[in-house]
Amino acid sequence: MPARKVCQNFFRDALAPFHKYRQNALLDATVALINGASLTLTSIGRFLPGYAQVKNKIKRVDRLLGNESLQHDIPLIFKNIISMRTCQLSLCVIAVDWSG
Repeated sequence: MPARKVCQNFFRDALAPFHKYRQNALLDATVALINGASLTLTSIGRFLPGYAQVKNKIKRVDRLLGNESLQHDIPLIFKNIISMRTCQLSLCVIAVDWSG
């Protein structure tokens, strides 16, 4: 199954309340990371799926990362994803390794 379809299935409910363009841009960025991009704006842009020129893909990622509405929605997106993953659990322990 293609990576985009897997991501769509996984994130469908978590991203449902958000603007469709933002959903697609987040899914495409996720697919780019799955396909080998490093966690930089230009790398994600270079690995974005589609036939657009690389400079246009990089510009798309730049607009996504600079989107103030997305920045505002990030806590809700994380909340939705965590709720989806933990709704069946009676107890959830989260361990954070701060050692670097």
